[in-house]
Amino acid sequence: MRTTTLPIGMKNGSAFLERLGADVPQNQFIRELYKNAEDAGATKVDFDIDRFNYIGEQLYKLSIIDNGPGMDGDELIELINKFASGTNEMSLTGNFGIGAKISTFPNNPHGTIYLSRKDDINYQIHFEKDSVGTWGLRQFERPDGTYGYFTTVEDSVMPKLIMESGHGTAVVLLGKDREDNTLLPPKGVKGGKTNWIIKELNSRFFKIPSAMRLRVNQFTKLDKNAESSQWISIRGNGWFLDKFSKHRGTLEHPLGKIHYYVIKKNQQNQKRTGVYVTSGHTGIIYQNEIYDMRFKARGTRMLQNFGLNFSSKRVVIYIEPNESLGAVPNSGRTELVVNGNPFPWDDFADWFRENMPDEIGN
Repeated sequence: MRTTTLPIGMKNGSAFLERLGADVPQNQFIRELYKNAEDAGATKVDFDIDRFNYIGEQLYKLSIIDNGPGMDGDELIELINKFASGTNEMSLTGNFGIGAKISTFPNNPHGTIYLSRKDDINYQIHFEKDSVGTWGLRQFERPDGTYGYFTTVEDSVMPKLIMESGHGTAVVLLGKDREDNTLLPPKGVKGGKTNWIIKELNSRFFKIPSAMRLRVNQFTKLDKNAESSQWISIRGNGWFLDKFSKHRGTLEHPLGKIHYYVIKKNQQNQKRTGVYVTSGHTGIIYQNEIYDMRFKARGTRMLQNFGLNFSSKRVVIYIEPNESLGAVPNSGRTELVVNGNPFPWDDFADWFRENMPDEIGN
């Protein structure tokens, strides 16, 4: 009997995938798939509906599309089905590629499709959990009667961005079953049905590089008409703070920089509230990403720790550690740790209280 699923290329790979996936936040895949595209050299990344599924079967599936160099079938198999494979640096500070796999695959047992165009040929693979519980690549029957773990597809299947660029890759999330609408936020993820991806990207990244065009197609009526949408450009929460702060500055702490902002009063009631974090909060900047962002009650408590008892609603503090502190991301890239211990917020807070800038002092 021919095996129809190519299992993950490691011992007990299916159990390993599900165990690691259980420890990752439900929205982490947004960060991981964007970073993979950026690291591959893409200059354009779109979060959009998969047009092929929508036009053909009226199914709502999220697609993350980039104009990177693309991959052929063998490269897709090597990259996706082997946890240790990837083009990223495997180190404490490098953006290792396992994050996209453990944050994406477990929430999409119906399948994660990769479409990639390279050298004028369109390739497709389909990673899924099969009927006996094995995670791996689906086998395709090709037009010539042979079988393999990738296939080629017509130009009509490929997203517009890839065809216009002549190369690129799209990741299509099929969710838990055929009807699962993967444009909607996963269970427990906040931000609203139409804003959650926008707010996740803006609150995770400090500033999007000027050479990158990152967009989200915002759908206002997901249950009625997928054509009712508008493209929203992602700039990062640092862009908002630079543009709409009354005061801002940086203090030089021995272990890093302390960036502070005082948001203008009239910005908290604007529509930007739905796509940026516009109230007082704290965070850590590491390699242009924001870690451990704390807002609302948690943010207020942290800002009070910095000595901001009465102005916390409009003050933002970001810590940017220097190399001497030795802060690195954990394996899931969800938080920064120092020698395996939590980030030393108190050290920065104590110092900040003693060196409070005049423009934000109470």
